Amino acid sequence: MLSSGASRVMMMKVPPELVQTLRDSRRVLVATHINPDGDALGSALGLTLALRRMGKEVAVVDRDPVPRIYRFLPGAEEVSPEIPEGDFDVLVLVDCGEIERTGYETLPGQRGLVIDHHLTERNFGDLRWVLSTASSTGEMVFNLVKALGVPLDRDVAVCLYVALFTDTGGFRYSSSCPSAYRAAAEMVEAGAEPWEVTEHVYESHSFQRLALLGKALDRMVRHEHVAIIAVTDDMYQATGSTSEDTENFANMARSIEGIEVGIFLRQIGPNAFKASMRSKGRVNVAAVAERFGGGGHHNAAGGILQGTLEEVRATILKAVEDALGNHQSR
Repeated sequence: MLSSGASRVMMMKVPPELVQTLRDSRRVLVATHINPDGDALGSALGLTLALRRMGKEVAVVDRDPVPRIYRFLPGAEEVSPEIPEGDFDVLVLVDCGEIERTGYETLPGQRGLVIDHHLTERNFGDLRWVLSTASSTGEMVFNLVKALGVPLDRDVAVCLYVALFTDTGGFRYSSSCPSAYRAAAEMVEAGAEPWEVTEHVYESHSFQRLALLGKALDRMVRHEHVAIIAVTDDMYQATGSTSEDTENFANMARSIEGIEVGIFLRQIGPNAFKASMRSKGRVNVAAVAERFGGGGHHNAAGGILQGTLEEVRATILKAVEDALGNHQSR
């Protein structure tokens, strides 16, 4: 595994073997995780466009559709759930570390590469560049593009700016390190427009989304330092909304004064919920998520739990409260 724990203030060093493998490749498949967010899509598309500038034949796949707010990204219309036919020299997973996270049983590629910044590590890949200190996978791909010698044009810059911008919460999170701001400055100089991105991502919500949020907040529950928001199938039906409309709901729960961990539960089956957790720093929610087969970052993680809403809410609440108690006892 290729990884680094260097300070985020230092220059990010791209593994030479990763650079050479991509330079030597002819046909590349780029994939990312299910329910793709801004970092996943921005990183995947930014890398795809950059490799095409080098003359590579590149396809980009995702099992799930591109969310509406990210369809303005250059190349977004080419993201397909269908795996192209034929062989690929290289399979690159961005913003995830294992095939299972992509939602596919298998993906083609003579060599498997991983570019990711999540704490939870898996064993997939011939080459793994996992840098948990990076602000985003987008910042890592930005440095990779520079190492490959590809000029940063507007389209690549927009994709990577969206990746970095969304995973730092609009430069509000602690991941907003000096190197992230320096990378963003270069992206803006190359043509990324901050207001254009902000408008698409944070200022273009549908009426259905706000109606769903209203219902979710009305049913929110609080347990001392933990707040839980949940969305069920009947709430989607009542508002005409979809799972796309729930992005950042976990952050709403965390934003409450006195709350240490915000939890968002999204129904994905008759007795199954996707849990997204956001911490203000005292609790490592990635460690909590691993108890349910999930993972993520110290302050942002998730997993899938089985049971009714009441059962799932009780299970994850206990796990988070245990983590809070362990922190307080140290």
